[in-house]
Amino acid sequence: RAIPPSKIHSAMDEMPDGRLIMATHTTVPAPGHPVWMIDAYYDHTWEGFAGGNLLIYDPATDEVQNLGVPVPRESIYGGMYDARHHAYYMLGYLRGHLYRYDIERGVVKDLGQVSEYGSFRFARGSDGHLYGSTRSGWLWKIDVDQGRVVDLNYRLPAPSDFRARRQFAFAATGPDGRLYISHRISDQLVALDVRSGRVEDLGCMDPMPVAENGPSCVSGLSWDDHGRLWYGIGRR
Repeated sequence: RAIPPSKIHSAMDEMPDGRLIMATHTTVPAPGHPVWMIDAYYDHTWEGFAGGNLLIYDPATDEVQNLGVPVPRESIYGGMYDARHHAYYMLGYLRGHLYRYDIERGVVKDLGQVSEYGSFRFARGSDGHLYGSTRSGWLWKIDVDQGRVVDLNYRLPAPSDFRARRQFAFAATGPDGRLYISHRISDQLVALDVRSGRVEDLGCMDPMPVAENGPSCVSGLSWDDHGRLWYGIGRR
């Protein structure tokens, strides 16, 4: 009863030995509440969410190792594994903090607030470092060698009257080694050169933008063997 129903959202990643590491995110109401009120009750002593659990699943043995709650009363929405240093980086949905979990030592380090709140996705660049953004669309990089966050001083594009969240959503490394990025909720595409830090705005990805229906959302990015980028368009 202490762990309400949870889901694995954008926190799953594969380790070199084939095991999967992930953290849980909850979207259920507290006991006695008719709706999801995690923002209001997450730190309540008796009603609150104990925190997301960090799990490692071994598909070879079908066994799950529960590493416990790395951050008390925080829901872990996004996470990604750092193979260089056998560490796991995770984003706290409620407080916008970034955490680093040393898997070998079982130690958690709070790297500070990297988003207002509600950011939930990482991407791995061709340089081995990790990338994400604030909820309002400012890009940052996790330098995994130094274990620190670097502000890239670039905000993902959106129409001037667009006030909704514009956080990083999907990314894929292209044939040129650049990281191609889309974000919520927009039809714009950008390309980040992870070596130089230069970002290029590539414009609208929607072949038939319909302004009166509101901005469209790019869902998923994937390059094929012929150098073509595939993605879906969702209408809002």
